[in-house]
Amino acid sequence: MTQQEGQADSGVRVMRAADRAAGGNYFASEIAGNRVANFGVVELGSRRLAAALAETDGGATFPAQYHTGDGEMAVIIAGTGAIEVGENETDREVYEFTTGDVVLIPPQLVYRVRNRRAGEKLLAWVFFGEETQSYWPDGRRA
Repeated sequence: MTQQEGQADSGVRVMRAADRAAGGNYFASEIAGNRVANFGVVELGSRRLAAALAETDGGATFPAQYHTGDGEMAVIIAGTGAIEVGENETDREVYEFTTGDVVLIPPQLVYRVRNRRAGEKLLAWVFFGEETQSYWPDGRRA
């Protein structure tokens, strides 16, 4: 039995960062300096999670957004960045993270992600409830 056949029989699923181009874009339109590959839904018994791989170019920012439904969990697999909470530039909370960290973001929180290193990509596996929806701060669906 090959590895591929074993995965199909056992229900094991391997999601590889290297396959992100095949995942297709999670968002309907391009976001400058960012790519979010949609890896679909992961079955976890009674729970279904959506899985995506987010990639932010060196020095780039993923624009402000918020979620409805469940929160979001990001596992940082490469790079250094920050979650910036709030829309006001002078009154923003900043939470730094680096490779190996897990970032938990509650629903309804307006935040953006900034890659802190100019020459290095920021990569994160992102998981959220299947029914979770993302919105831009003006209320348009992301």
